[in-house]
Amino acid sequence: MMRCEHTMPFYHRLSTLGSLIVATTLLATGCGNADYIGRVVGGQLRIYLESQPVEQVLASNTLTDVQAERLRLILDVRQFGIDELGLFAGDSYTFFFDTKGQPPAYNVSASHKDRFESVTWTFPFVGEVPYLGFFDPDEADALEATLIADGFDVRQVEVAAYSTLGILPDPIFSSMLDFHEVSLADLILHEMTHNTVFRDGDTDFNESLATFIGRTGAMAFLESQDDIDPLFLPAAIDGYEDLDRWNAFLASLYESLEAFYASDLSSADKIAGRQRVYEEAMTRFKEEALDEFHRSQRFESALEPEINNAWLLSNRRYNLDLALFAEVFEATGEDFKASIVVFQDASNADDAKAFLRDWIAANAPDSVDP
Repeated sequence: MMRCEHTMPFYHRLSTLGSLIVATTLLATGCGNADYIGRVVGGQLRIYLESQPVEQVLASNTLTDVQAERLRLILDVRQFGIDELGLFAGDSYTFFFDTKGQPPAYNVSASHKDRFESVTWTFPFVGEVPYLGFFDPDEADALEATLIADGFDVRQVEVAAYSTLGILPDPIFSSMLDFHEVSLADLILHEMTHNTVFRDGDTDFNESLATFIGRTGAMAFLESQDDIDPLFLPAAIDGYEDLDRWNAFLASLYESLEAFYASDLSSADKIAGRQRVYEEAMTRFKEEALDEFHRSQRFESALEPEINNAWLLSNRRYNLDLALFAEVFEATGEDFKASIVVFQDASNADDAKAFLRDWIAANAPDSVDP
């Protein structure tokens, strides 16, 4: 069993949040988003004040054995992220919030229909972002309806977790306890990465890096466990290989549509004709790719939802240039802490991806003279 770090007393937590609300409200004035920020801060305030220390929840005997096991797993993953990956945690994941069976939040993103161009919003601290989060599903539905009426492709998803970038102690949501062990480890390390490395206004970099660290760190965590089922690791590897195949297909579909949108057709013709590009890609996927999956039945159902521009952009921002991050990791000798330092330096560079490519060229083993 790991030992949890000391948590902030209640009055300190309240004072910290109060300062955040004042600062956020002041900065929001003049940017046109004050009403939205006020609602989000109010929802975060409720979560913040109603969260309970993890030790208290475990001692209450209100959880099932499986839920208690998952909660302890989160604590172990958190400590692994701190000790082995060099991630910043602060007091995140030392508090527990009961979502009463509901998702913690809802995320809405949108894109133009005739091109891959996200609708964006700008906020203090985080810069430009291609999505909005809501605690109230009705508010998310209202924005979705407005964006659809304005002629955009829209995607709304339920949020499993989110990061406050280390400003507040992100809680463990009760809904997390239903996750599979691999997905849970991946999720926690993904969000801890946001607390550690963040590039203002560059969602693609932030989310893709967190995807790489979450996945790679989750596998490292599993490998570190002495009592793991011998069949567990191969199953996890198979699962990630299937995800890679699925994301490669979606990247190919993105490229096909991007080429189609670059044609001289009118906007109306592009919108009318894109369905043909999608259907041809789906046919190829079913006939040529699906049989290569370890668990093909999981991805048959993935073909059912409508895949629009907002959907493809959302997937892309979480899976862009993962191989580039992997090259850095390999060049450090698969040293997580050394890699995190490189990624932090990249986040402060004018061009993060160019910085990483230059760093790889200078530090990859085959670039060093014997």
